[in-house]
Formats: sequence, C-alpha cells, structure tokens
Amino acid sequence: MQKGKLYLVGLPIGNWEDLSDRAKRYIAEAKNIVIEREEAFEHVWPHVGKVREDANIISIEFESKAGEPTGIPHEQQNAQKILDLLHGGEDVYIVADEGMPGVADPGGFTVHRAISEGIEIISTPGPSVAIAAVAVTGTMHNFTFDSFLPYERKDKIVFLKQRAMLMTPLVLVLRNGTPTDNGGFEFNQEIPEFLEDSIHIFGKDRHAALCYNLTKHNERVVRGTLEYLSQYFKTTERNLMDQITVVIDRPNGGMAI
Repeated sequence: MQKGKLYLVGLPIGNWEDLSDRAKRYIAEAKNIVIEREEAFEHVWPHVGKVREDANIISIEFESKAGEPTGIPHEQQNAQKILDLLHGGEDVYIVADEGMPGVADPGGFTVHRAISEGIEIISTPGPSVAIAAVAVTGTMHNFTFDSFLPYERKDKIVFLKQRAMLMTPLVLVLRNGTPTDNGGFEFNQEIPEFLEDSIHIFGKDRHAALCYNLTKHNERVVRGTLEYLSQYFKTTERNLMDQITVVIDRPNGGMAI
C-alpha cells in the first residue's frame, strides 16, 4: 500500500493577512488535521475557513509540566495514531496555533518518526518569529535560534553561560505569562530575570533588541544595551498579551541595532 504524506502547514504568527492560499486550501481539503489542543485552536478556525464535515481532528495536547521538554511527552503519546494513518495511505496535515509546526511548536517528534519510517514530508512555510526578528534587527546571514529558555532560573543561567561567547546573534522566544489552573494566564518573572541575568553573563553593554508582537498592528522593536532594555522593561507597563522575541548581538557586535 502506498503511504500517505505528512504536510506541515505554517500559519500566521499574529496577522491573518499573512495566511497563504495554499495553507488555507490544505486545511479545507484535509481529512486528517493535527492541532495543538482544541481550546487553544479555537481562535484559529474563524480565520482558516471551513473544514470538511468529516475531518478527523487530532489534538497533540501540546502542554508540559515544569522541567519537562516542552510538549514532547504529549506528542509522543499521540504520534503513533498519526503514523498509523500515514502507513494506511492517508495524508495528515499538522498545524500549530501560530507559526511553523516543528519550529518552537509541536510536530518535531512526529517528523522524526515519519522520516525514520519512510514517510514523505511536505512543508507549507509560514511566518516565523525567528526570521522576522533577525530581519528587523539587521542580523544578516548567521544567527542561533534557541527557541525557549529552560523553566528553572538556575537552569536558565547555565543555558545563558553556555552561549555567552557564541559568535552569532542569539534569538530566543520569551514567556511573558504562565498558564493558571483556571485556564487563564498570569505574569511571570522570566523576562525581567532574563534581562538581569543577561547583564551579568553577557555584559551590560552588549547590544540586543526586544521584538514585541511581530507582524501584528502593535508591533514594536526596542533596541539598545542589555542594561537599557532591562530598565526599559522595568519602567514600561506590561501587557499579558505581548509576545516577545529577543535578539542578543554577538560579542564583537555586528547587528544593526
């Protein structure tokens, strides 16, 4: 039997005018759609249009407890049902709430399994906070994208020390809020602690940029030294909905910030 194909469908990272016609068509035609989790995906459905009435919606349940590799245990639990569909000759389409499946979003573990089992994988690229951030900071050709920080502060400090002498700009997605037990979010201390620790590890004069809400109507980029950015963040009103990506320059400079 011919195997199905695994499609990775990129979605906008906040501005739905960036939704591609191909991504919209794939979702409309898909019999098997893999999403992160139903409650988080509810805001996506109105933008992508109608899906098939008989569409099989599979939730990866992309959540994790502190200290776990983000989302991986939950994706592992659901990967086999996806592989069974593919080996049965059915195509499967993975979409994230925002962004590109497998890049700081679910899908990577399933892709590894699919590759090892001879499944063809097709990418439908979408916007990426990493690419948008390096573009608006003039990072040029080379950068290191490390996705999210570890959960524990002591682990974050080790993580940053290991990257202090990277000869490429460092791109990270920072968590502004933490989920609560009632399904909401509350502010956490990751960003102010990160900026404080970065001053000690990278130096107060290392240049960086805080990229807020890339592609959205309230997008802004704040540039300066880590010392300046730390002070800026402390004295600026926080918005729980802000999505922040940071770019830290390499030791000898080079970013247009």
